[in-house]
Amino acid sequence: MWSLFVAIVSHHLVEAFSLGVIMEDAFRGRFVYAFVLLILYSCATPGGIGVGIAVITLEGSSSVFKLVQALILSLASGAFLHVSLLEILINHKHLDDQSTLPVNETPAQKKQRVRTDNIFTVLRLFLFLMGFAVMAVLAAFE
Repeated sequence: MWSLFVAIVSHHLVEAFSLGVIMEDAFRGRFVYAFVLLILYSCATPGGIGVGIAVITLEGSSSVFKLVQALILSLASGAFLHVSLLEILINHKHLDDQSTLPVNETPAQKKQRVRTDNIFTVLRLFLFLMGFAVMAVLAAFE
């Protein structure tokens, strides 16, 4: 039980920080809109727990339980893979922003910037795999 608690809390700490940084930039001056989205975010985990409890109560009817469980696990796995692989590891939005690039960038400076971006990509992949490994170890000792 504690491993599930640690997994949820550790996930939400990083997720809430990232969401706050993104929302501060995206919704500057639109407090009500940002507040509504934060309320929806805050309700997501209790709502997910409620859905999980509802699914567990279906366990008596095995065919319905297995179907619902498969659908929910498929949806969760697909969402996790989409966010982790496409949004975090591959998507480099900061590279598309031409306003942050130097105007008179020399080829050597461009090569150094690309090298630095590649280093951060490898670091991002390493941290992703480390997080996966930590959560796998927690699951193994449950």
